[in-house]
Amino acid sequence: MEESSPMPQAAKIALGIALFFCAAFIICVAVGTPLFVNEQYKVLFYTKDLCHVKSASYQTIHGCIHDGGRKTVVTKCYLPVWQVELSQNVTHGGTIRGNAEESSNNALTASDHYQVGSSYACWYNKKKRHEITWYKPTTYYALILLIIGGICIPFTVISFVAFYRLRKRADL
Repeated sequence: MEESSPMPQAAKIALGIALFFCAAFIICVAVGTPLFVNEQYKVLFYTKDLCHVKSASYQTIHGCIHDGGRKTVVTKCYLPVWQVELSQNVTHGGTIRGNAEESSNNALTASDHYQVGSSYACWYNKKKRHEITWYKPTTYYALILLIIGGICIPFTVISFVAFYRLRKRADL
């Protein structure tokens, strides 16, 4: 009866490296692709304008997901909200919502960043003028993720090939 020899240590290391790069590739592509598609749409269809801030406040959201350490917790959070008018056509305006904050005081502080009665650069969707944001659309971060994912491909392939060749070698 023939005993099966254990896998050499070098093969285990090659497999670990291959799995690491494979996971990095999957994560980068899974996050980068939808981010790129969303931002590319904005780059194509959003245009710069000046937004005149009519009012600033916050909105309470009761379903925010918060990382509570060992478990995910659904909590209440607050979004800074600005009512704005576009300078090119004052009949068009909309609501800009900021990032979620943990307290109403933080949301009010964030909403003070854009003062009522002042005008600031903003970007709006040419097809849906009520979609407005303070931030210039960019695909920069999505492209970085996709490039990192692309760089992981050859390392994954090389590591899997090394694992395949090393797994049956008894002399290691």
